[in-house]
Amino acid sequence: MLPSARLGATLREVPSNTTGMPLSGRCPPSMLPPSDGRLSSRLSGPMMQTRLSGGSPHADRKNRKEPTYCSEMIADITEMFLSREKQLVRGATYLAQQTEINEKMRMILVDWLVDVHIKFRHLPETFFLAIDIIDRYLAVSKSTRSTLQLVGITAMLLAGKYEEIYARDIKDCIHISANTYTRDDILKMERGICAALQFRLTVPTPFPFLARLLTVVDADETTRHAAFFFLEHAALDYKSLNFLPSQLANASLYLAHVTLGKSDPWSATAQHYSKSRLNDFRACAQQLLDFTNYIPTTKYQAIRRKYTTAKFAEVARLPLPTQLPEM
Repeated sequence: MLPSARLGATLREVPSNTTGMPLSGRCPPSMLPPSDGRLSSRLSGPMMQTRLSGGSPHADRKNRKEPTYCSEMIADITEMFLSREKQLVRGATYLAQQTEINEKMRMILVDWLVDVHIKFRHLPETFFLAIDIIDRYLAVSKSTRSTLQLVGITAMLLAGKYEEIYARDIKDCIHISANTYTRDDILKMERGICAALQFRLTVPTPFPFLARLLTVVDADETTRHAAFFFLEHAALDYKSLNFLPSQLANASLYLAHVTLGKSDPWSATAQHYSKSRLNDFRACAQQLLDFTNYIPTTKYQAIRRKYTTAKFAEVARLPLPTQLPEM
């Protein structure tokens, strides 16, 4: 049975939120560390070979003569993202206005989209943009359980058009959805999403913030995969919408370092480039850690399956801490 067929059956079984009560842009290369083999090969030039020396707060100077690094603009780009994320504060509140979908159904959808993302061989930034599109759309438009999957696959299609060199065809979306929807259904939903979001697709997701941090702290492969392991769990958690994308990125890197036993999990370099102290996102890190520890007890295992493979350094097999270190 296709994952989409299972999704449709599962969504029909989930009780709707009938009470209405709340339930518990393209980046420059210097913000894009390799997070899988394909991305590594895309970004294998001089920029991606940069290594910091002793956590210098001048990481960008090393490649100031390398045009693809955007060293003269990267600080301004980061400032722009930090400013824009505050203008797009979402908050875990929109499900209170939805009468047919709830937090559990959102988790089912995101878990399925993790598998779709892998099947489509999309870049990680495509996945995070798709989740952002879904949440922003559902915050302003009501959806039914029968159309929630349509919202999800159309958001992935839109994100792919924005981020990928070669976007997937609509027929691929129809196939992965087990022919549940027609071409016209997807095109109509695409128009609806674009209109509802006023075509605002250039938005800061957690991805560029984490990618930037991983570059400036000179993260090794295991650290990169561990950080994205936590960040993808944040995408699965509806309550993560209570935090800014930059906070989720900071928390993901911090938790990766804690999990890997780093002596200084939030270094001066990370603090300098993120403009954040540990106290600024500690609550976010604790919630993300609790949620990631909770997921193995559930049926939402797509992220863990992905990160138990050798391609992602099997970081899902690492023992997770249960509490954050004392400050």
